Amino acid sequence: MLPNPTIFGYPFDWFEDLLRLGIFFGVVVFLLRYRHWKSQGILLSVLFLAGIMLLGGFGARGMEAIESILTGGQAAEQYSFWEMVGGKGGRRFYGALFINFIAIYFVIKISGKTRLLGLVDEFMIAVSGGLVFGKIGCFMSGHGCHGVPTNLPWGVRVTHGSVPSILPVHPAPIYDAIVYAILFVVLLRLANNKKYDGQLTIIFLFVASITSILIGTIRTDDPVIFNMSLAQVVYTFLLIATIVFYRNRNRNLGQREFGNLEIR
Repeated sequence: MLPNPTIFGYPFDWFEDLLRLGIFFGVVVFLLRYRHWKSQGILLSVLFLAGIMLLGGFGARGMEAIESILTGGQAAEQYSFWEMVGGKGGRRFYGALFINFIAIYFVIKISGKTRLLGLVDEFMIAVSGGLVFGKIGCFMSGHGCHGVPTNLPWGVRVTHGSVPSILPVHPAPIYDAIVYAILFVVLLRLANNKKYDGQLTIIFLFVASITSILIGTIRTDDPVIFNMSLAQVVYTFLLIATIVFYRNRNRNLGQREFGNLEIR
C-alpha cells in the first residue's frame, strides 16, 4: 500500500514491524491482566503462553506453505515445504489458530484440566487486540491481502507492495481490523462477568470464523475446493467445532447445575 519508511535510520517494514508490535501489545495486555489468571500459576501460564506462540508460529508458516502448494503459489515453485516453514514463506493467522485449537483440545481432553480454558480466554483477549496491528500491517504492506475491485467510496488503490492493484479494491484487512478492535473491547467488558471458562474463547472463535468466511468472499485468495479458499475451509471447520464445543460446554454445565439441585 505504502513504501516502507526509514525512521531514525531504521528501515521500517510495515508488515513485520506492525506484526511484532501486535505481539508485544498482546503480551502486555496478557500481563496487565495478571490478577485474572494468577490462580492458574505463573509457571503454567508462562509455559502455556510460550507454547501457544511457538506452536502458532509453526502453524502460521505451515499453513502458508500448504496454501502455496495447493494454489501453485510462487513460493512453492522456489522452495520446499520445510524451507517455507523455516522462513522462506509468509504467515497465515488461521494456521496458528487451527493448530492451537487442535493442541489445546487434546491437552484438555487428556489432562482433564478444563480450568485451562480460563487461561485460553485471557489469551483470546490479548490476541484480538494484537490482531488489529497485524491486519493494519498487512494492509499497509500491499502483499496481496486486499480484496477484489470495488466501486464503493472507500475503495483504495494499492500502489506499492508485491501485489499492486490499478483499480480501487476492498481494504479487506481494515474490515478485519475493525472487527477485531470491536471484539477486543467486547471481550474485555465480558471478562469480569463471564458465566464459565471458555465463554470468551467461544465468542472469539465464532466471530473470527464468521468474519473470515464472509470477508473471504471478497478477497483475491485462490480457491482450493468448492470455490472456497483454504482460509474459508479452515474457518468453516473451526466454526463447526466451536458450535459443537459450545453445545457440549452448555450441556456439561447444565448437568452439573442439575446435580447440585439434587444434592440440595
